[in-house]
Amino acid sequence: MKAAPNSRVFLSRSSTATSPCLSPPSSQLQRPVRNMSERNCTKRKRVDHGDTDALDSPSSTKNSMPFTTAQKQYRVHSSLLAHKSTVFSDMFSLPQPAELGAGESLVDGCPLVFLQDSKEDVRNLLDLLYDPLKVHTLEGRISFSVVATMLRMGRKYDFKTLWDRGTALLQRDYPATLSKWDSKPKPLIARRSGLTFDVAALAHELDLKYILPSVYLSMFTEYNMDAIREGFATRSDFLTSDDLISCLTAREKLHKAVTQNILDWLHDDDFLNKHDFDSLMLCMEVLGRQARAVLTDDISENLEYLTTKWSKSKLGSGLCPKCSSDARREYENGRSMMWNELPSYFGLEEDEDEDGDEDEDEEQ
Repeated sequence: MKAAPNSRVFLSRSSTATSPCLSPPSSQLQRPVRNMSERNCTKRKRVDHGDTDALDSPSSTKNSMPFTTAQKQYRVHSSLLAHKSTVFSDMFSLPQPAELGAGESLVDGCPLVFLQDSKEDVRNLLDLLYDPLKVHTLEGRISFSVVATMLRMGRKYDFKTLWDRGTALLQRDYPATLSKWDSKPKPLIARRSGLTFDVAALAHELDLKYILPSVYLSMFTEYNMDAIREGFATRSDFLTSDDLISCLTAREKLHKAVTQNILDWLHDDDFLNKHDFDSLMLCMEVLGRQARAVLTDDISENLEYLTTKWSKSKLGSGLCPKCSSDARREYENGRSMMWNELPSYFGLEEDEDEDGDEDEDEEQ
C-alpha cells in the first residue's frame, strides 16, 4: 500500500487479494522509504480504476483515503479510519517505498488498498462511519445486515466501538438470563423472515457461542422441525449437519424438561390439598382441562412455557388464589432452574466473561 502527503488512499475489494495491503511487497523493502505523511504521491502516474464516490465529510479531500468494492470506489478520510480502527491506524503509520512496485497503482494520486470484504459490508461500514442515521429504520431499528457488518468488520479491523455495539445488540435481543429475557423490550434488530437462523449462523461464523442458547430457544418457539432443517440447509456454510443434530437433540431434551420441571404440578396428586369441597372440585376441573390442553401442544407451543412468564400464561386461569399462588411458584422455579442450565442442553459451557454486557444502554 502507498500513501500520500494528504493521506488519501483508495481501498479496493479484490478477489485476488489475500489480505489488506498493510505493507509493501518484500521485493521493495530495500528501496528508500518515507512515512506516509512525508511522501508526494502526485509525482506518480495516476491509474484510473473506475467511478469514485467522494463521500460527504466534515473536511475537504485533504486527509482522505479512497477505496473500492468491485467496480465502485469510495474516498474515505484516513484520520477517521485511524481513529476508529487500530488496524488502519497501524497501516497508515507504516513507512512505505518511495516508488510504486509492479501491480501497484494510484487513483487521483492516492494509494489503492485492496480489501477482501463483501460489497455489502464495505457499504454498511461507510454508512456507519459517515451517516449512522441511515442504518436505522423509521422505527429506530437496525437491520441484521448492518449488525453483521459491525461484528465482521469490527473484529477484522479492530473497530472496537462497532464490535461492542454489535455484540450489545445481539445480547439485548437474545439475552442469556431469565430476568433479562422476561424484561427485554421490543427488539432493536429489525425482524425479517429467517432472522433467527441468520443470527445463529453469524454466531457460529464469529464464535459467539454464548448467545446460541437463547437464539436456539427463539428458533424452537418460532419453527417446527422441518422448518429448522430447511433453515440450517440454506445456511450450510456456517450451520453444519453436526450443528443441526445438536440443535434438534437439545430441542427434544428441553421439551421433556419443560414437562418435568415447569408443568409437573399439573400432574401432581398432592398439589391439591386443604381445600373445601367446592374449591377442590373447581380446581380439579381446571387442572384437568389444563393438563389435557398441554398434552395436545406441539413442541414449539410446549417450549413457549420456558420463554413465557406466569403472568402472561393462561395456566392459572380459573384456579383459586391458593392454587394459583402455588402453581406460580412451581412454574417460575422450574423456569429459573432450566434457564440456569440452558447452555448445558446444547453442550455449551457458560462464558462468564461474556455475560453481563446486556445492560449497556441501547437507546437509539
